[in-house]
Amino acid sequence: MATPSRTASERPLAWRLLLGLAALQFALHVLSNGRFGMFRDEYYYLACADHLAWGYVDHPPLSIALLAAWRAALGDGVWAIRLLPAAAGAALVFLTGALARELGGRRAAQTLAALAVLIMPALLVTTGFYSMNAFEPLVWLGALLLLVRALRGDGLAPWLWLGALLGLGLLNKISVLLLGAGLAVGLVATPARRAFATPGPWLAGAIALALFAPHLVWQQRHGWPTLEFMANAQARKMIPLPPAAFLGEVALETHPGNLLLWVVGLGWLFAARSVRER
Repeated sequence: MATPSRTASERPLAWRLLLGLAALQFALHVLSNGRFGMFRDEYYYLACADHLAWGYVDHPPLSIALLAAWRAALGDGVWAIRLLPAAAGAALVFLTGALARELGGRRAAQTLAALAVLIMPALLVTTGFYSMNAFEPLVWLGALLLLVRALRGDGLAPWLWLGALLGLGLLNKISVLLLGAGLAVGLVATPARRAFATPGPWLAGAIALALFAPHLVWQQRHGWPTLEFMANAQARKMIPLPPAAFLGEVALETHPGNLLLWVVGLGWLFAARSVRER
């Protein structure tokens, strides 16, 4: 995990292009969200919203609390409750371009990155109906953006915001634990480990844990039902795939064009590194 340079962050943000792509993503959902009925998961989420708690068998409480507040304001019509995931999808498109800029991308790179997210079938689906899955990619992307700024030396604030975002992300979906673990390993395994000599990462971890603690208490008091749910899903619901089939599914769900973009991008990255090391 290399330390981002400040020069990269000084590149202009292609905000008009990014806003245009984000607006296109939002418009696609707004124009189509009322054309098909409530998905079964949405009925379940609405039922959970009638029984607010610090946790549920298969998910933490944040998406349910957000839905309850949103429903109180706009009602529980299909079109209304799908505005939130649509907004999350639009924000994801814009912030992808912003992250490309933080990593040194010019206008073309920012636009290409945002467009790659816009055309991704899996994200078009998950941001097309209400569930915790609509918001999780936004947490991951926001965390990466904040980490880049923190490692760049923007002071303590990005670390504090990172901790808050990870904590809220955990209250949305516990798979954010994988994100936190991955970021920690990435820091430890690279020269960026020197960040641990500062209070930033430790404060971020403390904030995340403090925000997640009420759900952990709920889990303990109810006998860790989510662990049982996950074990049952693994045994009776999930379908194991061989590596080749899994990668094929990933390519289809993220768009074959993006597979080409990744291959070319990785090739360019390693080639550029090889030239620099000569």
